[in-house]
Amino acid sequence: MNGLPRALRRDAGTTGEPPARLRIAISMAILKQLEAHCLGALPEEGCGLLLGHREDPRASVTQAWPARNVRASVDRFEISPETVLAADRAARAAGQLLLGAWHSHPGGLAVPSDTDRAEAWPDWLYIIVGLADPARPELRAWRLLSEDFVEDEVEIV
Repeated sequence: MNGLPRALRRDAGTTGEPPARLRIAISMAILKQLEAHCLGALPEEGCGLLLGHREDPRASVTQAWPARNVRASVDRFEISPETVLAADRAARAAGQLLLGAWHSHPGGLAVPSDTDRAEAWPDWLYIIVGLADPARPELRAWRLLSEDFVEDEVEIV
């Protein structure tokens, strides 16, 4: 059996069918922007929002919207409602969607935590930047489907 906890397994769907994974297209420039923002936020979690397009089973991140972590915490992030609303308005004005959020795990891996599960919005895209080794950030994409996180595929374009 898969060694990951059930909540992190790719086969964690509740119907017996593997959950649908998205292929997330993202540019190297945006990846570097996420990494730089998260490294600049240390020792706290860095965070922001993801704008782009989605037509399952594909999504593309076209803009990273940096945000201030209003919790100013090393193990939690929160983006102000005003920032979420501004990003959503900007996305809609550009014919895009607010796809989700990114945040870092200072000193940790790029896997969802119990806090991430408790606070995640269903089917939103979450990119986690793991900073166990700040010289080599790890980036992985997740969505909460039903009660389980599913890892999506990141495609650098």
